[in-house]
Amino acid sequence: MNKLAAGLITLATAFIIISTFNNLLLAAESPKADSSESFLTYNDTIYGISINYPSNWEPQEIGPELLISILENISNSEKQGLANNNEVASKVSDILEMFGLKDVSDVLGLKPTERSEFFKKMSQALNEGTLQMIVAIVSPPENESDVVSENMNIVTENISAISPISLADYVNANIERMKVGTESFKVVEPMKEIIVNGQPAISFVYTATDDGTDNQKILQAYMIRGSTGYVLTFGAIPETYSMYAPTFEKMLQSFRVSN
Repeated sequence: MNKLAAGLITLATAFIIISTFNNLLLAAESPKADSSESFLTYNDTIYGISINYPSNWEPQEIGPELLISILENISNSEKQGLANNNEVASKVSDILEMFGLKDVSDVLGLKPTERSEFFKKMSQALNEGTLQMIVAIVSPPENESDVVSENMNIVTENISAISPISLADYVNANIERMKVGTESFKVVEPMKEIIVNGQPAISFVYTATDDGTDNQKILQAYMIRGSTGYVLTFGAIPETYSMYAPTFEKMLQSFRVSN
């Protein structure tokens, strides 16, 4: 495996994780777009980033439920041969072994105190090294039957191991990875150069399939600052994507990096 491919495989796994998270969050609904919606600001002083989001949306840090989804996704990928020599999968295996577990499903059998410690260790492990999953921000349910929502999430990656690399090459390499790791991945709006906070960025829109139907339409925007890559992912179902696109654009243009 060449240096570029090796360096990007962890981020490719992140997009599989993001896709899994989006599967949990996206479903058919009847949104009511509000052009006068107010915004709050999410600040992360550790990573030096901020982004505005609708005041009725909710930031969500990685918790036990999402970690379970991440672990199950990685476990399935390993079985399909998609995660060979993967740094994230290796970390998961190490933590499972630390607690005497053979499979992700065994986590649910731990005592409450052990389970709490497991999630603490796993969260620490997943947030070390090159990949950082910062936050997901989700919209509220539209009604009682709407249990899932539109969302955005932010991932950063230390890309010093593959630098120097152009932004276009960085995006193209990850698109190739997602073609392998994301079911029925299809670019529906090609890459385009944009400006975010005075910095060059590249965005594109793709759809993905779950259970045989196109149920995700996702905007991704990439930026590079120094030795760090930033990836912002905005997701909705295809039927409602156009209604939320203006909100996604406002959020994207509010993104700031202070470090």
